[in-house]
Amino acid sequence: MGASASANSVVNIPVINKKKSESIDQFLLHEKLKETKSVKLLLLGRPESGKSTLARQIRIIHDRDFMETERLAYRSVLRQNLIDILKTLLQTIDQLNIQTGTEYHNLYDELSEIPSGTGEYLVARRHTIKQFLASAAFHQCMVRRWEYNLQSSAKYLLDGVDRLLDPGYVPSTQDILRARVDNNGLHETSFKFKGLEFRMVDVGGQRSDPRKWIHYFDNVSALIYTVDISRYDQQRDDDGIIGEQNELLESLALFKKVVSHRVFSDTTSILFLNKTDLFKQKIQHVPLKCCFPEYKGADEYKEASIFVQWKFKQSITDNKEMYSHFTTATDTSNIQTVFDSVIAIILKCSQNSAVLY
Repeated sequence: MGASASANSVVNIPVINKKKSESIDQFLLHEKLKETKSVKLLLLGRPESGKSTLARQIRIIHDRDFMETERLAYRSVLRQNLIDILKTLLQTIDQLNIQTGTEYHNLYDELSEIPSGTGEYLVARRHTIKQFLASAAFHQCMVRRWEYNLQSSAKYLLDGVDRLLDPGYVPSTQDILRARVDNNGLHETSFKFKGLEFRMVDVGGQRSDPRKWIHYFDNVSALIYTVDISRYDQQRDDDGIIGEQNELLESLALFKKVVSHRVFSDTTSILFLNKTDLFKQKIQHVPLKCCFPEYKGADEYKEASIFVQWKFKQSITDNKEMYSHFTTATDTSNIQTVFDSVIAIILKCSQNSAVLY
């Protein structure tokens, strides 16, 4: 009995000490991070990939919600988004030769004449707009929405048109998360988590060669790359000009350039495969083969999304470890769960590499 107990204690002691050692290392890392610089995260991705929405979510989760003055500032943004969506629909109705009433023939020109940021003009036309949204032409156009490019927030904003066109409209938090804002330049979101200071830098939609700007970010703790996987059937759209390059393939090419760059050779790389809600809807109507002819699987969410994930992982040729998550940036619960996991990964990788920023 005694010999057996002694043998067991000899076996267990190193395990206990190892756990204590790991715990101490984590504590020391945590303290050193607090005493030195903040944890810097770099947020990258193609335009409309959901980066700005992600940054707003992180602010809501880890900092604070939007104040009324900020909400009112988003009112004109959201109404401008609605104008752009309506103009796209009216153009598409004409292109698809969908019959519509003569009362809507001038609506496109009227919307185009509304000065940017002056939503009251849109409110003044709300009766005509609501009539258009109740028309057979509009519904036919929406049924065929997989045949043309439409803002990802279109259905949400169109469903809420009564609120948006109310003279006293104040955007909700969910409205703000759906707002599309042209993001050029750098935007930083700072927040504290578990006693640490995090700085998340959102680099505006990257269209140019990464070599022109990438060297400015050689001291980041982690690289977070977001991709809109629902755009697998869409062509590149830069400043309103539709090109021939597939949008998802363009995002894949940029991801490969950035992650494989020597500046990020020791940086933790995290991939957010975003807008899964839209991908689930679209895959039922548009085959993934339009983007990846080699795809042999079923056109259903699970198999198709895993294939897209594999294509991104396969693009990294130097055996560098990459962490990936499926996300819906407008879903606060989803982003909170995923981002907590991301922070744990970042701290673990920092501990293993002993690289502090």
